[in-house]
Amino acid sequence: MSKTKRKFYKNSDKSFQSESEKVHFYRGLSRAELSDHRGAIHNFNKALKINPNSAGAYYNRGMSRFNRSDYTGALQDYTKAIKLNPCDSSAYYNRGITKAVLNYYNSSIQDFNIVIKYNPSFPDAYHARGLCKVEIGNLIGALIDFEEAIQNNPDFIEAYINRSLVKVKLLDIEAAINDLNRAVEINSEYTEDYLNRTGFLEALESLLEPLLDPKETV
Repeated sequence: MSKTKRKFYKNSDKSFQSESEKVHFYRGLSRAELSDHRGAIHNFNKALKINPNSAGAYYNRGMSRFNRSDYTGALQDYTKAIKLNPCDSSAYYNRGITKAVLNYYNSSIQDFNIVIKYNPSFPDAYHARGLCKVEIGNLIGALIDFEEAIQNNPDFIEAYINRSLVKVKLLDIEAAINDLNRAVEINSEYTEDYLNRTGFLEALESLLEPLLDPKETV
């Protein structure tokens, strides 16, 4: 599952209770954007000590915790952010990604359902939900989600690749090859890197082996 993709949350100036909170909040943002997530968490902690009802500070601390592989902490922060701002689809999306990393696939799908309800043209949500459906064995549902992702972003390389793997599992080999060819057409270098990084080719080989080299029956 990919890392969280949404941008850091920037509060409006009116939402700060004090100038000190504002300083810590924006210092945390600056550190996070420089990938100093440990320092960012320190500043968001200080901002939350001043204002424990800051949805933005919880959200941003959740992103920094995620990037430090503290997935349980990130999950807690996104949940707090959602309680304080129930209409923030970005928090639902990032929480869904975090749940998927923790293998909470069904709960993750529920979060992506909410994201899609708020933003029905967001391709990443369909793709992420499709990946979760693959994990729970819902291949047809995953296929539909990958198709929705591609419809909303015709150059979505990861969606083509993952749809091709589902098609192989469904024994639609020709269509699977077409998807891989399309991914290569869009960006061959990125496609090769993604295939190698995700172990896709090994998974594909294991699926195709019984079809290409069937054992003789006695």
